[in-house]
Amino acid sequence: RAPAPPPPPIRPGPAEAFWSAVLPLERSGHLDRTLPLFREYLARHPKDADVWREFAVVLTKLKRYDEAEQVYGRLRASSDDPRLTLQLARLLRDRGQPARAIALYRELVAQRPDDDVLREEYAQALTWAEQYADAATEYRRLIERQPSRTALRLELARVLYWDGRRSDALAVLADVPTSGDEAAAARELREDRERVR
Repeated sequence: RAPAPPPPPIRPGPAEAFWSAVLPLERSGHLDRTLPLFREYLARHPKDADVWREFAVVLTKLKRYDEAEQVYGRLRASSDDPRLTLQLARLLRDRGQPARAIALYRELVAQRPDDDVLREEYAQALTWAEQYADAATEYRRLIERQPSRTALRLELARVLYWDGRRSDALAVLADVPTSGDEAAAARELREDRERVR
């Protein structure tokens, strides 16, 4: 009896074909060459959220911020995934729109108050926006939860210093060790404090 013939090869679906074309270009750094592939695929499959999400990431890497923001807006209109909010907050932060970024960070922190990694990123964004008093509040909260992290004390001292609260900064620096990775930065802050007395 003759063996049964092998089944016909399974043709990849549209998504598989898309990723097999796009991922090698991404890995080789040819992001600009992926754009027409994204646009063609999404025109045919506008509900594929995973591809829209990757499209936004690629647009951000290419510094096409307006387009990336539009894509994130589209995604957030149909999803409450906090990862989208965080990615948009980072995009706005990096393109120099701190007020809008901070509003999104506040939304995220309210949803995830125990996420120390998120709170530290929020504190950094506040610092870059020169909202030093709010940044100091966040760093104090983080220090309460992670008292052994010297780096947080140093960041708190910096924002206090930049906020003009130099005596408070010096009091925080008193708790920073005189040796270790943060010691040099702490000494520099102390010396600046002495110069302006």
